[in-house]
Amino acid sequence: MKRNNKTFAQKAYEKLEMVKRNPDKLRVMIAEDGDGMKAVVLMVKDTPVALILKEPNGLYPNFEKSEILHQAFEVASAVDMRKHPDEFAEDNMLVSGIIEDGLSEMEI
Repeated sequence: MKRNNKTFAQKAYEKLEMVKRNPDKLRVMIAEDGDGMKAVVLMVKDTPVALILKEPNGLYPNFEKSEILHQAFEVASAVDMRKHPDEFAEDNMLVSGIIEDGLSEMEI
C-alpha cells in the first residue's frame, strides 16, 4: 500500500534501513538548494537518504528520545523484509504500526 502521509519517524526508519540493507549502493553527491547553498548528500543508488552536515549548526542531540527511536527501529527492522530502495516507497503497515506505537509518547 502506498501512503503519501508517512510520519517523520517512518521516513527516518526507512532511510536507515535502506542504508543498512544496501551498503554496496551507497554514494555521496553534491546538492544545491534554490539559494545556491551547497551540501553533501548520502545516496542509496539514486535515492537521497541523508544530508551530511559539516558542522552541527546549533543542533543538539536528544539522547532520551533518540534511545526510544532506536528501540522502535530495532523492533521494526526485525519484521521488515524490504531491501531494495524502490520497495520502501510502498508502506509496510506492520512496520508503521510498530514505529507509531513505540513513539506514541514522543512528539516526533
